[in-house]
Order: sequence, then structure tokens, then C-alpha cells
Amino acid sequence: MSIHVGEAGVRMGEVIWDVLMKKPNSSMCRETMVSGTYAPRAVFVDLDSSTLEKIPYVCVSGREDASNNFARGYCTVGRTVMGALWDHISHMVEACESMQGILLTHSTSGGTGAGLGSLLGEKLDDEFPRISKIGFQLVPSPQVCTTIVEPYNTSLCHHYMMDKVQTKILMENEALYDLCMLQQEIERPTYYDLNSLVANVVTSIVHQPCNEYYTNLVPYPRIHYVTCSYAPMRLTDRSHANVTSVFDTPSPYGITRDVLQLKNRMIKVYGKPGKWIAAYVMYNGQITTTEINKALQRYRDGAKIPFVDWSPVGIKCSLEREEGKPMAATLLVNDTVIKESFRRNNERFNRMWSKGAFVHWYLQEGMETGEFIEAQENLAALELDYKEMELESDNQ
Repeated sequence: MSIHVGEAGVRMGEVIWDVLMKKPNSSMCRETMVSGTYAPRAVFVDLDSSTLEKIPYVCVSGREDASNNFARGYCTVGRTVMGALWDHISHMVEACESMQGILLTHSTSGGTGAGLGSLLGEKLDDEFPRISKIGFQLVPSPQVCTTIVEPYNTSLCHHYMMDKVQTKILMENEALYDLCMLQQEIERPTYYDLNSLVANVVTSIVHQPCNEYYTNLVPYPRIHYVTCSYAPMRLTDRSHANVTSVFDTPSPYGITRDVLQLKNRMIKVYGKPGKWIAAYVMYNGQITTTEINKALQRYRDGAKIPFVDWSPVGIKCSLEREEGKPMAATLLVNDTVIKESFRRNNERFNRMWSKGAFVHWYLQEGMETGEFIEAQENLAALELDYKEMELESDNQ
């Protein structure tokens, strides 16, 4: 089942289910009382009811929003909707014959996505500790700020959800904008266009149980932050023969090359490539395992994938063959380049925290300064964990 929290999470969920409901007999849907019809195993929740007005699925709303304040979503306003929200979630879980996992979509920047998302993550971990959980988290973009206090919200969200959701897939709006404009040639991408990219990734991974990704991508519990990319088979018409796109090559090797390249990640990377720890490539469409193996081998021969020394192979593949569907590939990769996202947020957090800026809004909602200090130390240690993995590999 899936749970979509906050405005960003709800908008992502809306597009995801637009795609999934085109094949409503999937494991993500439940059969309704009317024979032959299906409904999503999904719950949409936002403290601002206006976000949910046009959502035709199970929705839970509050009476006032979180005002971009983690503490309102986690300590006060968010707790007022937890009773109704949990009634829907527990009912859906009980109705499942064999629950394979829970998908959670939300932003770490806003009050509802970060605060209520963290509160919900704790509740899910307490009630369903054996059910694997995957979080799709929209994190702050390097050059775009949606709210002044997003460094606080993001650090607190990562801190409280650190060991509550086993696998977290991170993405940024700025990277999604670039992918839409430069690769898909959409001149003015809308949020629907951005969320469609996210939906491609989500709908590619639901064919496997959630614990499949946790087992293959997470070597240690703290090292569970994953980045992703998506490469469809798409032939484009061009007026200039010397202008190429990552979608121009109609071959298994073309989509393999595209999905593995760092520039096609859904998170912004400015520094050098990191060390790969583990990767999972999911192919779908009319393609064979022989073609996949040849494409991967050809890519390895031409470009060295920088795996850590203790994980030299590290790429797992799966195939969901669908007749009549164009080839596409989705990459989930756990690599040390994600430390850039943590570093950027930690630096912004430290600058604000050193001045005590905006902290009073959180304290008024019941938080304590010690919680900020714990989050600051935890995220600094997480950044260091990834740095040490990279350095250990370089020294060996």
C-alpha cells in the first residue's frame, strides 16, 4: 500500500495512481464490492484540506496547515489527524492477504511532509516493524528555496525517520526540472511533469517486494539513502543532426548507458562521482535477459563503474517483460555522492542555528533545543559515515 503525506507527497501520489490505475489488477489495488472494479490501496493526508479537494481516493485532512513548521506537524497539529489516519491505514493493512511493503511519499522541507511524515514513520515502525517500508523523499534543492526554515525541517525529518523507514529514495525539484527541460525538451515543466518522472520510478519498482530493495541496496542500517534515475526508450525528431539526446539510442545499450550516467540522477550532483555501494537496475518492456547482460557488459568495458572495493560487482538486475511496451530502465543506486545533499543542508542548518534564527517558532510548539542539537549531531555523523566509506575504498 502507499501513503502520501503533505502537499508534495499528495501531488506525487496523484500522478503515481494515475499510472497505476491504468492496470488496476496490480498488487497495489484492492477489489471493491462492485465486481470487476478496483480501488487503490492508498491513503492521502494533508493538514491543508484544499490540497485534497480533487483527490478521488481515501483522504484525511486537518483543519489548519503546519505553516512550514516541523514542530506543528510533529508535536501539535499533526497529532490531531493521527487517529483518523491510522484507522484508514490499519483497515487497509488488515484487508491485505500478504502485505509486501509500504510506500511513503513526502517532502522533507515542509511542516506536514516532514513533521507529520516523521510522526507517521514512528507509528508505522511501532505497529508494523516486520513490514518493509520505502520512502520517496523530496529534499531541498541546491539553488531553489521553498521555505526559509527548510534546513531545520529536513534535518529534523532525517533525524526522526533515520531508523523508521528502511530504504529512502531521495530526489530534488531542481534536478527533476533539468531532466524535463534538457532531456524531454519540455520548455516549461509543470509539477505534473516533474511528478510523472517520479511516477515512472515508483511504478517500475512495485513489481518486487519492498524487502527486495532493502536486502540488495542497504549494507548497513544507516547507509540507506538511495538515488534514482529513469531512462525510457524514446525516439525524438530533431532539426539538427549533431544534437543528441540521452533518449535517442533505440537499443538496450542506449537505455543502460542513460540510466547509469550520473547526470541523469534525480538529485543534483556538482562534485566528483562518488563510490557505488550497490545498485539495482529494473528493466521493463520488450527486452530479453541476454540483451540486458550484453548491454551491461558493453557499458562496463567502456566505462569503469566506481564501486567500493568490497562490493566490486554490485549491480542486481530484474526484468518485467511486457509485450507492446517500449523498453525502459530504472536505476536505484546507493552511493556516496548523496553526502553532497547532506553537506549542503548541514551547512545551511549550522549557519541558522549559530544565530538561533527562527528557533522560537519551534519551541512555541513544544520542541526543545536539545532536539535540534541531536539532529545536528546525527546528520553530521551521517555525512561523515558516507565520507569514511569513500575514503576507506580509496585507501585500499
